[in-house]
Amino acid sequence: MRHFELMESLEIGNDAIDDAHREMVSIMRATKEAILSKDMGLSRKLLGELTRETIRHFKEEEDLLEKAGYEDLGEHVEFHKKLVKRIKAVKADCENFRSPEKLLGCFDEMTRFMVDDIVRGDLAFKSFLQVKGLAKR
Repeated sequence: MRHFELMESLEIGNDAIDDAHREMVSIMRATKEAILSKDMGLSRKLLGELTRETIRHFKEEEDLLEKAGYEDLGEHVEFHKKLVKRIKAVKADCENFRSPEKLLGCFDEMTRFMVDDIVRGDLAFKSFLQVKGLAKR
């Protein structure tokens, strides 16, 4: 998975959530470019930025769902916790990599992580937000 686009079908319809996803994809693209340019320092810095952005996004998303009264919030929070643990583990594993090939493996894992967040997590509450008037149809 060397390339990832945020297709319209993966948008939630909530500007804050969709903007955060776009920002995460932007960081991922910058990370890939840094890796291909063999700028290992920047690559690792961007992986850290992606981790921080992801944690920030999850908190905002959880706050929105809590305020809206989302029934499955506890399950979604647990899903987020697992993803955060996964992203931190990948980041830790990749911090000492010196080769672009190894860092591209990190990029691939981050791409899978992004797909998991949106497809397996966020699309599950899309219709809920639409019914509540918090997402476009």
